[in-house]
Amino acid sequence: RRLALSDADKEMRDQFVAWCEASSCTVTIDQGGSIRARYPGTEDLPPAQIGSHLATQVAGGRFDGIPGVPAGLEIIRTL
Repeated sequence: RRLALSDADKEMRDQFVAWCEASSCTVTIDQGGSIRARYPGTEDLPPAQIGSHLATQVAGGRFDGIPGVPAGLEIIRTL
């Protein structure tokens, strides 16, 4: 479990930002703490968006949100 606002959450958020920047993404963090990583396109097409969250809920269950974050980053790395 990685509860929001915990030390483990901050460590993971910092690591995610580093991964995104290493993958040529521009990273912004809004006032609510939402991280947005933008990968520049090479064609004149509308953007695609993938979202999830890095923290867990106490009883969120086995697939509580986190798998969607590295999945989006893996798509960027594949591109």
